[in-house]
Amino acid sequence: DLIAEWIDSGAQIIGGCCGVSPKDIESINIP
Repeated sequence: DLIAEWIDSGAQIIGGCCGVSPKDIESINIP
Protein backbone atom coordinates (compact mmCIF):
# COMPACT_ATOMS: atom_id res chain seq x y z
CA ASP A 1 0.00 0.00 0.00
CA LEU A 2 1.13 3.54 -0.71
CA ILE A 3 0.07 4.55 2.79
CA ALA A 4 2.24 1.82 4.31
CA GLU A 5 5.22 2.99 2.27
CA TRP A 6 4.56 6.57 3.34
CA ILE A 7 4.56 5.49 6.98
CA ASP A 8 7.78 3.49 6.53
CA SER A 9 9.80 6.12 4.68
CA GLY A 10 7.89 9.37 5.21
CA ALA A 11 7.37 9.13 8.95
CA GLN A 12 11.05 9.85 9.59
CA ILE A 13 10.77 13.05 7.57
CA ILE A 14 7.37 14.23 8.78
CA GLY A 15 7.20 13.33 12.47
CA GLY A 16 10.04 11.11 13.59
CA CYS A 17 9.32 7.43 14.19
CA CYS A 18 6.13 7.64 16.20
CA GLY A 19 4.56 11.04 15.46
CA VAL A 20 2.67 10.12 12.32
CA SER A 21 -0.63 8.27 12.04
CA PRO A 22 -2.29 6.91 8.89
CA LYS A 23 -4.79 9.77 8.98
CA ASP A 24 -1.94 12.27 9.06
CA ILE A 25 -0.47 10.64 5.96
CA GLU A 26 -3.82 10.64 4.19
CA SER A 27 -4.28 14.33 4.95
CA ILE A 28 -0.87 15.13 3.51
CA ASN A 29 -1.01 12.78 0.52
CA ILE A 30 -4.40 13.52 -1.02
CA PRO A 31 -4.59 12.34 -4.64
